[in-house]
Amino acid sequence: MVETLLDGKRHLEAAELEPDNASSRVQFKRARGNAEVGETKVRSVQARSKPGDSPDAANVGVIESVEVIDFMCHKRLVVDLCPQINFITGENGSKAHFTNRASNLRGFIREGQSKAEVKVRLRNRGPDAFNSDVYGSSVVIERHISRQGNAGQYKIRNGDTGEVVSTRRDDIVAIIDHMGIQIDNPILILSQDASREFLANTTPDSMYRFFLKGTHLMQLSQDLNTLGEAIERIEASVKRKNEVLPQMRREKDNWKAKLEGVRRAKELWVRLNELEKEIAWAYVVEAEKDVNAARKAAQKEEQKREKTLTKLREEEVAAEQAQERLNEASARYAQREGELEAMERTLEGPNQTVAEIRRELTNLKAIEEDMNREAGIQRQVLDDLERRIEEAKARLAADQDEETRRRREKMANLGDKIKSSQDHIRECEAAQRELSERRGRLVSAANEQDQRRQRVQREISESQKALARLRQQRQNTLAAFGEGVPEVVSEIERTRWKGMKPLGPFGRYVKLRDSRWAQILETLLDKQLNAFLVETHEDRRQLDAIMRRHRCRSNIIISRVDMFDYSHGEPDPAFFTILRVLNIQDEVVTRQLINMARIEQVVLVERRADGDKIILDNDGRYPRNVTSIVSGDGYIVGSRSGGMQSQAIALSRNQGRLVADTQAMIDQENSRLEALRSDLRNIELELQSIQDEVQSCKSKHNEYEHQISNSRRAIAHAKAEIDRCEEELNELTPANISA
Repeated sequence: MVETLLDGKRHLEAAELEPDNASSRVQFKRARGNAEVGETKVRSVQARSKPGDSPDAANVGVIESVEVIDFMCHKRLVVDLCPQINFITGENGSKAHFTNRASNLRGFIREGQSKAEVKVRLRNRGPDAFNSDVYGSSVVIERHISRQGNAGQYKIRNGDTGEVVSTRRDDIVAIIDHMGIQIDNPILILSQDASREFLANTTPDSMYRFFLKGTHLMQLSQDLNTLGEAIERIEASVKRKNEVLPQMRREKDNWKAKLEGVRRAKELWVRLNELEKEIAWAYVVEAEKDVNAARKAAQKEEQKREKTLTKLREEEVAAEQAQERLNEASARYAQREGELEAMERTLEGPNQTVAEIRRELTNLKAIEEDMNREAGIQRQVLDDLERRIEEAKARLAADQDEETRRRREKMANLGDKIKSSQDHIRECEAAQRELSERRGRLVSAANEQDQRRQRVQREISESQKALARLRQQRQNTLAAFGEGVPEVVSEIERTRWKGMKPLGPFGRYVKLRDSRWAQILETLLDKQLNAFLVETHEDRRQLDAIMRRHRCRSNIIISRVDMFDYSHGEPDPAFFTILRVLNIQDEVVTRQLINMARIEQVVLVERRADGDKIILDNDGRYPRNVTSIVSGDGYIVGSRSGGMQSQAIALSRNQGRLVADTQAMIDQENSRLEALRSDLRNIELELQSIQDEVQSCKSKHNEYEHQISNSRRAIAHAKAEIDRCEEELNELTPANISA
């Protein structure tokens, strides 16, 4: 760009060459006798100088030597070069015309060989050397070319040791950037085809473009413009972020409070789990108490049973003893009765002896009767004990059956209760999953709506700013060209200048002939319409200070007024160029816009299809003197290299810099603002509805979680009861009293 070219602070410095050191040359002659092997004899003629002798020779980036192996017609060729100027010549017919003739890399490989090598040694000395500790005092760059079609392989060697340091292309780029070697610069390296075309078709315009490309001012201008646009985008982004920063801080505080709530909820959840465990253990303790009480009762019953059995055994022993006494008495009675009968038959003694015997017999009968009575009493006692034992057995069996049945019924009821609780838990978990999925969809929808809301809010803010600018523009047309421009123009009128008074903003002198091109031209000429022109650097510094005081961001162009003829560069009159749809009131502004934006060669079409038709009608290329085709619907059609392609343009907001009817734009912006506000209200209502649904899902989810917790506690309690009942059933065994 012209402003970059004239405003650049870098200057080209031409190194002076001493006449004594400018006559060294290297001549190549192809030896006729070595035509078969392609060897070349090299004769170096150097006048009064040798490589490295000149004190003015550069220490970095100088080509010291070139070596080629199996390259074109050379089997092996080494050329040592002088540090300043070298002339390479060849006789007619020596095939010097082969230079730059290969259609691809494989075309450089010597006939009958499979690969070729090219080695270039670059000087790397002095304080500006590139990593001399790694690459040494010279850097050797090798490239290997293969017939297999593989891309050329690179090697970077230390020139002192010959060691391979790297094989990465990025390192080569870093080296040539550091040494200032510009491979693509036509001033430094100019191929035969490019030089022939340059000499045959030289025009002031092509020479100027050649100058811009050769000095890299064109690239520098593009880089500066890109950086400027990036800075503006960054500043706009910073401004937007500063505007939303308070809201983001409030949201951060809100989320921080929510995080604290979540932490407290987590702590409560941990405490709840601990309490649930304590409740479960409380159930266990209570069950253990019941088990201990049952065990004590069982022990008491067991003790009673033992006492009853002991007493029963004692009664049985007493009955047996009584039966033994009864048997002994019966035996004595039988013995006495036998003795009496014998005495009665044999004894013929006195009556007194008989009476004594009879008295003894009577006594024995009395004893027998007493023993019989005692035996009857003992039999009654034994029968009573046996009856009581049978009753106790029946009563104990009945009690055990009833207790077992009751406990089994209780266990069955507890099992049903556990199954019902588990079913309820599964139902609640399924409902929770559905709620989580729905909540996720709602949150995604809420995020989308929130993004829409933020986008609409930004558009509302931009629309409000545009309205304010348009209202201000209705009072002062210069307000359309940015902040501080009216104040800058006013101060320009009151200030003395070394050259001509600054001219600008350029859009002040430009109006549209047809308003349908307003938006696309505001997009294409955005920066140029706000630019100012000065003639000297001193005036530029003075104008820049004024702009900084009023926070004006317009570009400043430094250029002498040149009223050149541009008519020869215009395309066919049938095309609508930017220049032809504009009414420019100042010829200086016209030429500056031509220099900056090529407005005389950019063709405007209504639709992209119209641009495609123009290119098709010209064999896939732009017509003569056409550098670009732009459609009103926002596309750059085609390219200067040819082909059917289109690139979309990000259309900017129409700021009214090229139209005179400001009120129509105000009405249009008011309508747009009202529509945006209506959209914002609808979005906020929908967002509130979604947030309410999200809160409802959250509440239901928490309610299900509470039900799940209650069901789990009920299951734990029921399992504890079942375990207690099983232990009691295991301990309830029939009491076999008669065992």
